[in-house]
Amino acid sequence: MMEVGAARATIGAIASTRLSLNEAVFRWCLRRADRNLDQRGLEPALAYCLLAADSAAYHGFGQLASPDLERRLLGVAAQLPVPPPPLPPRPGPVRWLHVMDRTYAIGGHTALVRRWMSLDPDGGRHHVLFLSHHGEIDPRLVEAARATGGGVDALDPDAPLLERAMALRQRAWTHADRVVLHVHPWSVVPVVALGIAGGPPVMLLNHLSQKFWVGGSVADLVLNLRDSALEWSAAYRGIARNALLPIPIAPRVSRETGSTARRKLGLPAGAPVLPPDSTSSTRPRPSSAPSPPPIWSRSDLAKTRGGGRCVR
Repeated sequence: MMEVGAARATIGAIASTRLSLNEAVFRWCLRRADRNLDQRGLEPALAYCLLAADSAAYHGFGQLASPDLERRLLGVAAQLPVPPPPLPPRPGPVRWLHVMDRTYAIGGHTALVRRWMSLDPDGGRHHVLFLSHHGEIDPRLVEAARATGGGVDALDPDAPLLERAMALRQRAWTHADRVVLHVHPWSVVPVVALGIAGGPPVMLLNHLSQKFWVGGSVADLVLNLRDSALEWSAAYRGIARNALLPIPIAPRVSRETGSTARRKLGLPAGAPVLPPDSTSSTRPRPSSAPSPPPIWSRSDLAKTRGGGRCVR
């Protein structure tokens, strides 16, 4: 038993050291960003912010969000040109702009975006904009977007971060009624693009709720895919603007009998099968979660820059 206790103590010491090291790397990146901001080097400052976010997403240090990082990104956003106010809403379908970093051929949030567009009951016009995609774009995604009257575009993935931020800002201001961010946890370009008052409402899809991510400061609404993700957004990220988004699933009708399905699954005849929603959840709830400092919200931006908006 003493050996087990000593092993646990050793593991605990290693974990604590690793967390401290990860946080030290994160803070070093922020200091480098500050040094470049002091010299008005916006592009290298943004590159260090990207490195900080990427490091925190892959090498956590006990936080799921960072107000310090978000403030630096908003500081860069405030120094970029502001587009003219958007025109009043025009009659016709709602124009959705889905912002993605990359697309994947199998599963994940690519399938979610495709089904979102295909199953939109209100007949919205959906457009997809890629920020850093290399290679061929999933043709099924292109087909789904075009079927709504929209399309798919991709920015130059090797273009400077600031250039891509300005391109996204311009596109959002002039061609969108709603913006949805389906981006990677470390994606800093949308924060810089949308981190000013005005423009269309912004929704952020929380598809990696267990990881550190940026973007809470520019989201009018955070879309969570499960109850626990919604609770963690409030408890561990200090974000109150949350909603639960059911995962869109295309309807499929099985023509197989129960016996055929059991045989394919290798189950004995007459074996009971429980549907997914028949079991109760035993996941832990963050009932005593610490209260982190709140990330700047869009209402805060409205107070400091005038304007502002919310999703109704």
